[in-house]
Amino acid sequence: MIQLFAFIEWVNYFLVRLSYSLNPLVLWKRITKGKLEKSRIAKELG
Repeated sequence: MIQLFAFIEWVNYFLVRLSYSLNPLVLWKRITKGKLEKSRIAKELG
């Protein structure tokens, strides 16, 4: 279980931003519409 959370944090930090709101439906809508933003570090690395 800890590995799953570690993987989610890795994705959130290095690939795409997964934290948008306290409401999980906001994240779900962004996933289904394909409008996830790059994370800050992903933008900086190019």
